Amino acid sequence: MLLLVSFGLAIVGQSGVAAVFGDQTQVLRPNVESSVISLFGSRMTRIQFAGIGIETLIIVLVWFAMHKTRIGLVFRATACDEELATIKGVAVGRIRIVIFGVSSGLVGIAALVAGYDTHVFPMMGFNAMLPSVTAAVAGGIGSVRGAVFGGLLVALAAQFGGSFLPTLWQEAIIFVVLVVFLLIRPQGFFGKPLRRAIV
Repeated sequence: MLLLVSFGLAIVGQSGVAAVFGDQTQVLRPNVESSVISLFGSRMTRIQFAGIGIETLIIVLVWFAMHKTRIGLVFRATACDEELATIKGVAVGRIRIVIFGVSSGLVGIAALVAGYDTHVFPMMGFNAMLPSVTAAVAGGIGSVRGAVFGGLLVALAAQFGGSFLPTLWQEAIIFVVLVVFLLIRPQGFFGKPLRRAIV
């Protein structure tokens, strides 16, 4: 239910931005062309190469903050058991706001890198929703290494599938990966096993 509500709010927000500011495509780069780097037989632009570096740095910083700092301990404790965290004196409501702000900032950085590589338009976030949700489910909700592994799995599935099928089938391939994990292993690779109801 929360996932469906999130999708609905995202559509409302994106439509609101388009209604207020317009839905014209905006280009952030000063020039259209970008130099290309060849690496291990693959070709990528300098912006894409810089994006990989930025994302790797963010992953390391998030892992360090979650496992080596006091605030990270509070975040993980709240995620594991909100009631017990409240008993211990944690302001769960305030922690939720902080987590929402931090995660929104991380998404903003990713959107800026993606927009600088291609272009910016109000509905660009919707194209990233399905791969993001699939990566989170495949890796395991609440796991940083799961998010990394799930993202790599989704990217590889889409790219290898696109080499055998037309590129317009990439979203369908990602959706199939999502359905398979929901049916076979809903907790993902690194998530906690789901509790089964006893009838």
